[in-house]
Amino acid sequence: MIFALPYIYYFLSAFFCIFASKTNKESHAFSKFFFVFLTIYFIGLRGFIEADWLVYYPVWNEAPTLFSGYSSVCSFLSSTFYEKGFAFLLIICKTICNNYLFVQFIVLCFMLLCLSNFINRYCKEYFYIAICMFYLFGGYILSIILIRNCISVMIFLLSIPYLIKREWKKYFLLNILGCFFHTSSVFYIPLYFLLGIHFSPILIFSVWLVGNAVFFLQIPVATTLFTAVGEKVLGRTGSLIISYLNSKQYSVSYGISIGFLERTVTFLVFFLNRKRFCEKSDLYFLNMLYLYSLIFLYFSDFRIVVDRIPILIYCCYWILYPRLYGILKKKEKGFFLCLLLLYSVIKIVMFFGSPIAYYENIVTGAMDYKSRKTFTLKEVKL
Repeated sequence: MIFALPYIYYFLSAFFCIFASKTNKESHAFSKFFFVFLTIYFIGLRGFIEADWLVYYPVWNEAPTLFSGYSSVCSFLSSTFYEKGFAFLLIICKTICNNYLFVQFIVLCFMLLCLSNFINRYCKEYFYIAICMFYLFGGYILSIILIRNCISVMIFLLSIPYLIKREWKKYFLLNILGCFFHTSSVFYIPLYFLLGIHFSPILIFSVWLVGNAVFFLQIPVATTLFTAVGEKVLGRTGSLIISYLNSKQYSVSYGISIGFLERTVTFLVFFLNRKRFCEKSDLYFLNMLYLYSLIFLYFSDFRIVVDRIPILIYCCYWILYPRLYGILKKKEKGFFLCLLLLYSVIKIVMFFGSPIAYYENIVTGAMDYKSRKTFTLKEVKL
């Protein structure tokens, strides 16, 4: 619990901006300044938190700068395991500031710009509720841990207007760019053809019911599918998938949990109230929500899929729930906010309750790479 407290305090600050921004224009402007400042301070200037930096830092260490020469840059780009866009970002950041934490800062600034643009476009009136939904559903993970994923997801947010306007060239170009930061962006390509379809409500509900049967009976859909396709069809990606399937950590099935209950309630709430969402963009976000729910139900036997793929379309939560809040009555809005706050605290404690989440900030003092690595590896082994 104690390790999660800084993350709870930060979330509470964003949560109370919901009320502070409503009084007058001055308070609205101040709340926005306060939120941006606090986010840059708390997330942008964080130290080595969680564990993904253990993988990225050695690559950063090997990265040349733009002053190292053309051959050094090309050699690094051709030899690195990571996507070329991310590798080149490391080179640019290292040229500007020879400190890995600067990469985290730059990614956070990019995230803030893209997220603000996205929320202002689709639910400006409920900006801070959308921010709270962002952190509750995927935002903390993206902004603090999965920085490559974060870049590719933010690029997808920039592409959504072109998805809705059916401007396929711009949509594909942006998400191909996203693939240069995280390969998972390839998932967005077929979504162009899928998300704009007006599916029959009977079909959606029937597929959802069957998915629940698959989930409760623990039918290994993902394992059977990916084993059949494997590396013969998917190549290197297939080989990686097979290795995950053989891993005890990533092949563990999901079971009934508070998350399952939340996803069930969310699906039913938005499915039953779908006619109240009349904006052109709502169809796309509702279809994302349906897809999100079905991935959990049909692929629960393959944990890495359930952990990584849904986070790519979490953005439907960031827009649909604020829109739902907007159509609620006054008493219902109060209940909604109380429920949001309670669930948020529970979820943050569950996620950041371990010692590897121990928060440090470079302004107030943070361990260097070696010290934090020793600390983290010790905790992971425990």
